[in-house]
Amino acid sequence: MALEYQATVLNELFSGIVSQNVNAEVWRWLQERVASSVSTQQFNVAFVSAPRKTGKHVITLTDEQAAAVRKAGNGADIKEWTIERLCRVWLLANRNREDENKYVQTIENLFLSAEVNECVALYSALPVLAFPGRWIKRCEEGVRSNIGSVLEAIMCKNPYPAAWLDDPAWNQLVLKAFFTEKPVEQIIGIDGRANA
Repeated sequence: MALEYQATVLNELFSGIVSQNVNAEVWRWLQERVASSVSTQQFNVAFVSAPRKTGKHVITLTDEQAAAVRKAGNGADIKEWTIERLCRVWLLANRNREDENKYVQTIENLFLSAEVNECVALYSALPVLAFPGRWIKRCEEGVRSNIGSVLEAIMCKNPYPAAWLDDPAWNQLVLKAFFTEKPVEQIIGIDGRANA
């Protein structure tokens, strides 16, 4: 049975954590980049250039925020994330979603051109992206990656795979985690989704 997480609550928590980890000017810049009038090109530039605005330091969050993220995300943990990763995830989660196909195509295009840190952010964003069923194939494809940090973004402390992957894809993820020596104990749902 799929394990549930609360994408809307997670995104609200992320908003608060982002706003506390950047200055007012950067927070305003981020909010402007998700306004409905922002073009796809402007959004893409913001996603790629985010680290130049946000920096790359590890985020700080309170014990209460960490616990709230774990609760809403069915075990999700962002304590070791950098601010650039969190801001990119926040940008993706808050992209205008009035046109589903445009939203999906914008993010798919980012996947196609992403460098490693961008890929990590994209896969980290799976739990908070709109239209979650549209990202199953993308998640399955990510499991086939040979890039360690990308695999960890999908496998470790991420509630999306347990909630959305079918049994064959889930089994592939777990086996890949063993074969690539990833911390299997950090796979959300590994006990609840055990199968023959």
